[in-house]
Amino acid sequence: GITDNQRSQDFSDCVESKGYWVKMYEHFGQYQKLGGIDGAHLIEKNFPEVTLLHNANTAMTMGAIEALTDPQTLMVTGWGGTEKEIEQIKADTLYATPMRMNDDLGVATAEAIKYYLEGRESEVPDIYLGRITIVNRTMLDEEIDDLSREAFRYSGKD
Repeated sequence: GITDNQRSQDFSDCVESKGYWVKMYEHFGQYQKLGGIDGAHLIEKNFPEVTLLHNANTAMTMGAIEALTDPQTLMVTGWGGTEKEIEQIKADTLYATPMRMNDDLGVATAEAIKYYLEGRESEVPDIYLGRITIVNRTMLDEEIDDLSREAFRYSGKD
């Protein structure tokens, strides 16, 4: 679907064309933890030469990490930069995740509502999203904590 294409297809296209990587297998995990578990088992069993396992959401990422015999031997990536993913990066079991500055989306939504209430509907963008920053396990915990504070600076959630 459209989310798979936006989150994963562009990533796949980029690493194939710019990094000359080869996609060995694509598994549709239905955005469920069990889908991540199934996909990770299939990769480990059938494609031992694979070095990176990319997941399209947090649930599948958590499933993949749980399923792998040794998450240290395979670079696992997530999507979203959720608290669960950040914990796994700090535990050195998740390699990287694109982290959304979540509260930016809330501010943009509030602004869109304000524009509608003010009769300025034509000024509301069709698409809006806050900045996304790649967080990875080579970063210091302090750097990751700073990004987490920024991502949730209005809602107060870490």
